[in-house]
Amino acid sequence: MGTNSDSDEQSDNTEETGLTQRQIDTIFNHIPGIPGTSGKKIVFADDAPYLRMMIPQILSEQNHKVFLAENGLEAVEIVNRENPEYCILDINMPVMDGLEALSKIKSSHPNMKVIMLTAMAERGTVEKAKELGADDYILKPFAPADIIARIR
Repeated sequence: MGTNSDSDEQSDNTEETGLTQRQIDTIFNHIPGIPGTSGKKIVFADDAPYLRMMIPQILSEQNHKVFLAENGLEAVEIVNRENPEYCILDINMPVMDGLEALSKIKSSHPNMKVIMLTAMAERGTVEKAKELGADDYILKPFAPADIIARIR
């Protein structure tokens, strides 16, 4: 009995504790990608060097071409130059954050798929990303399959 009420309490308390990936997937009506989809141009922007090394490796194994950016401003510039099908943005980055980059990208490329990748799971941030046009939102830490499943 105590366990059920504890989990009910936790699920009702998302404003303070943040959201789970499952709750975010519900907000974004996430439908997993089709395995084997390949050959997309993708911009990946994150200020963490280890992710800029890991993500391209994961995506190039799926035959995707990945362009790297260290901040939101670089991501916007690459999107304008390369016109990729997807852009994956961290939210907390120097120079220009992911939400501002998302807004700029969607204003000039409204049909581009933009996926937010971040450790921030606050409801307000998730809803702001969706309002600005984000197509999906992945929480860190994540499994490589989480990224692959969202590239359709």
